[in-house]
Amino acid sequence: MYRNIVKELITWKDSLFRKPLILSGARQVGKTYILKQFGKTYYKNVAYINCDNNTIVKDLFIENYDTERIILTISAITKEVILPKKNLIILDEIQELQRGLSSLKYFCENAPEYYICVAGSLLGIAMRHGESFPVGKVDLIKMYPMSFDEFLRAKGNDKMADILLLKDWNILQGFHSTLIQLLREYYFVGGMPSAVAAFISAHDAIPLKIYEDFAAFKLYLLDVGLLGALTNTPSAMLLLPNNMEEGKGMFTENYVCTQLAASIDQSLFYYSRETSSLEIDFIIQQDIQVVPIEVKAKENLQSQSLKTILQNKEAMRAVRFSMSAYREQERITNVPLYGAGLFFARN
Repeated sequence: MYRNIVKELITWKDSLFRKPLILSGARQVGKTYILKQFGKTYYKNVAYINCDNNTIVKDLFIENYDTERIILTISAITKEVILPKKNLIILDEIQELQRGLSSLKYFCENAPEYYICVAGSLLGIAMRHGESFPVGKVDLIKMYPMSFDEFLRAKGNDKMADILLLKDWNILQGFHSTLIQLLREYYFVGGMPSAVAAFISAHDAIPLKIYEDFAAFKLYLLDVGLLGALTNTPSAMLLLPNNMEEGKGMFTENYVCTQLAASIDQSLFYYSRETSSLEIDFIIQQDIQVVPIEVKAKENLQSQSLKTILQNKEAMRAVRFSMSAYREQERITNVPLYGAGLFFARN
C-alpha cells in the first residue's frame, strides 16, 4: 500500500547532509513494511535485521563502535554484500539492542557513506537502556497511521485522492457524497495498515482484536452468585419479580458475560464512544461478521445504540438479550436471557 512518507524517505536519501535515519512511531503503523519497500525500490539490495529477541545480534554493539566491524557483521548475518551508496541497512526495533542507539553517532561521524535506517517506537527509543539520544547525529522521521488520502489510494481511488490533494473545492463539490461515504468508512476502519488491508480484502471483516484498547476495560465477576454475595444483595431482591430496580442491569450484564464466556471460545469486547452516550455492551466476531450485543434487564426493547451502530452497516445484524420472548425485529434478533449461554454455542 502506498504511503506518503516515501517522499520524505526519498528526500533523506538524496540529501547531501544525510545522517543515519530513525523512523519512529507507534507499533503497527507500518514502519517495517515501508522501509523494506523503500529499500527494494530505490537500492540495489537491502540488509535487514530484526533486533527484537534476536540472540545473534544482541551483542553487536557491546564490544566497541568500530563501524567497519559492525558492517561486516551485518553483512555476514544478512548474507548481503554491503557497498557504500548502493545498499540500505535496516535495523528494526533498534531499541532492543544495548548501545544500539548510541552507535548511530559513530555511523554519522565515521561511515557517512552508508545508508542506515533504524526503526522503533519513539517511547522505546527514548527510554531503552537509559541511553542518551544522539542529538545532531541522526535524522528523525515520525510515522503515523494511514491518512484519509492514503486510505483512498489503498481502496484503488487514486484519482479521487489526487483531486482531494489539489484542494479545488469547486471540483470536489461534485464528489461530495462519494467522499462523505468513504470518510464514514475511514471513521470505521481507521488508518492502521493491517485493519485497512483486512477491510479491503474482505470488506467489513475487521478483526476486533486490532481495536483492543488495554487502557479501557470492564470488570466482571466469574459468577453472578459471587456478585450477589460481595454486594450483600438480599435474596428476595433477586428471586422475586419486580423487586429489584437498583443494580438489575449490573447483575444481568454480568450474567450474560459469564454465559458468553463459557459458551464461545473467543474474546469478548465492548464499545463506547467518548463523545456521546453510545455504548454497546458486548461485541463478538463470528467468522467475518462483527456482532454487536445489547443486554436488557427488562422487557423494554428500545435500543438507540444498536440502531445507531446498524444505521450505516447494511450487512450487520445485532443480538439483544432481554426478558422478552424470542423475536426477529428488523436486523435485531431478540433472545430471552435464559438462552444467553446457548445462542452462540456451536453444536
